[in-house]
Amino acid sequence: MLICFSAVGGTEYLLPFFLQDACGFPSSVAGLALTAIPLGMAVVGPISGAVSDRIGSALPWGIGLAVYAVGISFTGSLPTTAPLAWIVAGMLVMAVGMGLFQSPNNSLVMGSVGCEHLGFAGSVVSLVRYLGMSVGVTGGTALLYGHMSALAGRPIASYAEGGVELFSQGFAFTFYVFGALSVVGVVLTVLAARSRLRR
Repeated sequence: MLICFSAVGGTEYLLPFFLQDACGFPSSVAGLALTAIPLGMAVVGPISGAVSDRIGSALPWGIGLAVYAVGISFTGSLPTTAPLAWIVAGMLVMAVGMGLFQSPNNSLVMGSVGCEHLGFAGSVVSLVRYLGMSVGVTGGTALLYGHMSALAGRPIASYAEGGVELFSQGFAFTFYVFGALSVVGVVLTVLAARSRLRR
């Protein structure tokens, strides 16, 4: 959960800058495009929750992280000249992956404790979610400007200092890192599921 929400925090923090500063879309268009993420999660989340109640959490959880990794990598690979529909499609894939992951994950966590500990478990879930997003925002910013600085051979601390080309390369690098991090989450999910089966 920490891994997934780190990726969520980092990618969703940087997407508005990509849409407005790099691609040049007006704020109204960028804001409307970003609604693809919560709308996609709102549709997929209840379905994945119902499926996980029937077949268990591990499979939809792992598939969700894998789909999320694909969505992140696809979105990060898009050039600034990409049509808005492609960018929205990438965000929708991210949303589907996140929706597949989040409901089964919550079900697994809350179902692993007794009724007397549900309040504590819920608070831990919230803590890990917000901790992950905080780490993601901080880490995503550091990765973006760190990569831009490395490419430019000088310190860069803002979009204006690097321009579109450097920002695009830093954006892609950051998204690839978060995509790889999500793949690590998939591997950990598979290992955990195998461990439970052996018991």
